[in-house]
Amino acid sequence: MPIFKSENRAVFGSPIVPQPPTRLAFLVGPRLLASLLAALVVALIIGALGFEVFRLVSPPRLLVRSPAADETVQSFSIQVSGQTEREAILRLNGERIYAKDDGSFEETVNLHRGVNVIKIAAKKPHSEERVVYRRVLWPEEAVR
Repeated sequence: MPIFKSENRAVFGSPIVPQPPTRLAFLVGPRLLASLLAALVVALIIGALGFEVFRLVSPPRLLVRSPAADETVQSFSIQVSGQTEREAILRLNGERIYAKDDGSFEETVNLHRGVNVIKIAAKKPHSEERVVYRRVLWPEEAVR
């Protein structure tokens, strides 16, 4: 047996002794990859939830195509039209109006002589109201 041990050392060197794992080996191993992947998944879920909450509580977009700001007209009525989000609740001068399925709206407003202020407001169920004001002038000397 002594000859075997000496030959074994000569051929294979010193016997293999397991080394205790180092801190660096622990940090770079599969546990780190699994932890990073789990953290990434959690961050993506939190980000997606945050985006949805932001979308729910932010005011709806509201684009008023007509009338233009500070417009002067020669008739007693004007067409108010624009675009908003589908789920938005629309009000024109305080009265509820309804948008089409694509979010577009169109309504006729009767004017009085002089300066008319038209208030268009859109609000989602859990959001602030977005308001656009348009001033329209129907001059005193205009023909009815």
